[in-house]
Amino acid sequence: MSGLDRSPCATEIVNKDFSDNFQAKFAGVGPFAEVMVTNEATNWADKIVCMKKIHRNMLFEQLPDARNKDVEVWNVSSDYCRNDPSLKKELIERIKNFTLQ
Repeated sequence: MSGLDRSPCATEIVNKDFSDNFQAKFAGVGPFAEVMVTNEATNWADKIVCMKKIHRNMLFEQLPDARNKDVEVWNVSSDYCRNDPSLKKELIERIKNFTLQ
């Protein structure tokens, strides 16, 4: 199981099922991230979602200007694999709530 699977899964869901209104990209803050977050990525984003509070804190430490962005923490467990139906279900609910804001 890998916490590295949450953001790519959420990105895939947004870009497939919510693409009429939103576009998503993923990037990580940890040493094992597939794609590392950059100033360019945070500047591109209207909103930033972090899967855990520690990720938000790491983001702010690595890229202090990200503090000026709308950042939300979802607290999604790292106990999922990317295609786990439970992960997809949880992410879809969070995305729906996020898009209603």
